[in-house]
Amino acid sequence: MNRMKKLLALFCAMLMLATGAFASETAQTVTGSASGMGEVTVELTVEGGVITQALVDTGNETPGIGQGLGEELARQILEAQGSDIEGISGATVTSAAAKAAAAQALARAGVVSQAASMTPGVYVGSARGAKSDIKMAVEVDESSILNVWNLENNDTAIISALAVNTVAENIVAEQSLAVDTVTGATLTSRAAILAVSEALDKAGADTSSLMASSPKEKTVRETEQYDVVVVGGGTSGMTAALSAKTDSGFGLTDSGLSVLVVERNGFAGGDMGFCGGYIATPSGNPLSEATGAEMTPEQVTEAMLGANPNAAAFASETVSLNVWQRGPATITGLMNRGFHLTVEDARVVTLGGHETTAAFTLDPVTGYRCGDDWYDAMTGAPYLAATLARAIEDAGVEMRLSTEATGLIVEDNVCTGIMVEDRDSIYQINAKKVILATGYGGFDAESVEMFYPEVSNVVAGNNSGNHSDAQKWIREMGGEVIYYPDANYIVPVYNAVLRDNYEVGYLFQRGRTMWVNSNGERFFDESQILNNGLTDTGALLRTLDDGFAYMIFDDANEDCARYAGELIDNGVAWSASSVSELAAKTGLPEDALAATIESYNAACESGIDEQFATPADFMSPISSTTIYAARIAPGSTASMPLSVYVDEDMTITLTQHGQRIENLLAAGGVCGNIVPVTGFGAHVYEALSSGTYAGECARVAILGE
Repeated sequence: MNRMKKLLALFCAMLMLATGAFASETAQTVTGSASGMGEVTVELTVEGGVITQALVDTGNETPGIGQGLGEELARQILEAQGSDIEGISGATVTSAAAKAAAAQALARAGVVSQAASMTPGVYVGSARGAKSDIKMAVEVDESSILNVWNLENNDTAIISALAVNTVAENIVAEQSLAVDTVTGATLTSRAAILAVSEALDKAGADTSSLMASSPKEKTVRETEQYDVVVVGGGTSGMTAALSAKTDSGFGLTDSGLSVLVVERNGFAGGDMGFCGGYIATPSGNPLSEATGAEMTPEQVTEAMLGANPNAAAFASETVSLNVWQRGPATITGLMNRGFHLTVEDARVVTLGGHETTAAFTLDPVTGYRCGDDWYDAMTGAPYLAATLARAIEDAGVEMRLSTEATGLIVEDNVCTGIMVEDRDSIYQINAKKVILATGYGGFDAESVEMFYPEVSNVVAGNNSGNHSDAQKWIREMGGEVIYYPDANYIVPVYNAVLRDNYEVGYLFQRGRTMWVNSNGERFFDESQILNNGLTDTGALLRTLDDGFAYMIFDDANEDCARYAGELIDNGVAWSASSVSELAAKTGLPEDALAATIESYNAACESGIDEQFATPADFMSPISSTTIYAARIAPGSTASMPLSVYVDEDMTITLTQHGQRIENLLAAGGVCGNIVPVTGFGAHVYEALSSGTYAGECARVAILGE
């Protein structure tokens, strides 16, 4: 790479000498920025109309996809002597942002003009979202964008519709492609922007100038006052707000308290909005009555402790029992308020040796119920989140989306409010009670570095709005956090995009392929993916030097080959006509890879794998004319088990049974000494029930009931 840079610099110097007039001009350094998954910045040194140096910062992009591509994008800009670069396969968003940022920088250097007229009409563009192609239509006249609307979208229901519609409205309002994405639905939002960009390109627009971004100054607003402020609009946060505003059964009573929810994401629901599957409903509600299988709150506590013996040192049976006792009224009250569960959803399951009831959510549009043996994503859960949000709105709770709580206001161990920031302003909110419902630990870079650096090579796949806010604030105050790494959910993934694509994302479960590490050598019995499960394989990947493995197969392996194109498009796979070509594309050592394939093929032919004893029916020879390699990394399927201590009234304490932070409560995953949950949606039941109890504690304390 250094040699290439020197050659390009020499070429640029020769070009300047040849152009004469330009060569005498003073060198200038200019910058441009554009929105990728985060902000992408390009810094160019331009002399005599020639780019002599390029730096591209992609540090804010998605790890494993766009992050770390700055050097290659800078090379392309230098080589192209402009912004018209090819980009990098599998990193379309980052490539487009680099192109736009380079164009903005060049315009500031006076090298190119940003003016362009369009041919009036309606144009259509498409781009890949989280799980589907997003198709957008654009109507333009010669100089302006008249209308933008969505034509096709099969990403997560409700959430994706909100994302594409918000993007469309903002593009028209701002006459720009440099609009904000909907936090928590970034992939869908960026796809909508890129689809509009493609349509505008067909209309003749200068899309690079439209994608370039400029810094926005935020105003400081006046301080506001509420009785209860809930930080986090997920499952527990919305339930806590509803309980504070009404009563513990969510009846029609209005407590008279002013209640506000602030949510970092651009939608309510948190993780519930992404994951379908099971919701535990152990007792005292229409679902458990329909099945006849019930567990008392005491039995739920006992079952959870039995399944999590490592939690005995910090779990509080009293707090847990207080939470589980609110469960029956929580489920019944929410259903009465339109929460998306029906009696038909109820099934009998076994939890901790007891027969109990769980709901398998129903999608009202397709009528599809999830299966009995898997958390079937993207089905009924978005409707659960939407109906819960509607319930709190109907009760008079105020919710502010795309609003981030940036810190707590605490003096002498008493919390009096929070600091918040939205896209336009910064301000303070004072409150009599603050409830933190920000969830378990996140996979943002700061959380990983602060709490669990041992998973720094893990591809983040959980809710992007989860940033361990409560845990960070308590740590900053000198408090302790609870973390038990045995509960990690780390499995093999291709990247963060394909993690939720079950057909492609879990292809390696049925692919019967050879796996090698970055040294080009096999390192385990590949059949263990089925025999021992994905989590064991994910743990194994974490022990590799760089965390990466490569699944090697050929086009005779039909199960894998039919998805090869999609994997290649996502930048996680390569095809070649020879082992040497494949080694060159992947960076794997050619000699080692060739020797490994030869040994593997011999084992396939003999039916005996002397190296790892992989069963013959789990092996497929690699001998066809087209060979593939798909890169695999350890990835998360859930938030990290990171939480803080609470007292019996859900008030946060700095240590176990230690100093209370008065007026500061917690709900859901933030609460570490509720008995950890396991199986059949007990985590959702805990979030709902703990929210009810936290809201009740806040309401009772304020009103003196």
